This record gives sequence, C-alpha cells and structure tokens, in this order.
Amino acid sequence: MFAVAIHPDGHAALTGRFWRPPAPLPDDPLLIELWVKLATQRSFTAGNNVGWLSPAELAATTSEFESRTGKSWQEWADGDRAASSNTAP
Repeated sequence: MFAVAIHPDGHAALTGRFWRPPAPLPDDPLLIELWVKLATQRSFTAGNNVGWLSPAELAATTSEFESRTGKSWQEWADGDRAASSNTAP
C-alpha cells in the first residue's frame, strides 16, 4: 500500500521517504499534487489506486510544475532549506 501524507502544519510530507516541503506551503492544491507526483513518480487516485507515472506523464508533470514555479520540484523543495541554512542561528 502506498500513501502520501502532509502534516497539518505544512512542514513535512511522508511518501515512503521523508520530505520537507518549502515553507510556507502554498495554498495551491494543484501545485502540491504536482510536487507529490514528481517526488514519488506515482499517480494517486480515489481508493487504493496507485500507479507509476509513464515517462510521458512524468515529462508532462515536470513541464507543468516548472512552468508554474520556474523551478524543478527538487529546487522548489530545497530552496527553503538552502535559504534557512544561510541564516545565522
């Protein structure tokens, strides 16, 4: 069984691997859905329907995500950590 969960505070996502979404988490469900698809390379639908994205679906999802954000999904997620690591404690 596969699952994706985003913590209610928006600071963590669990997809079988622990991810830290960028903060603040945007109020944009489609953008979050695209990021999850790229992070997991899977599509999630109602019920227990989980499937791998085909190469064409992955390319289309990547293109849509990058056109909406101007960044790859990894850059988008890592951007907040990189910015916070450059600040003094």
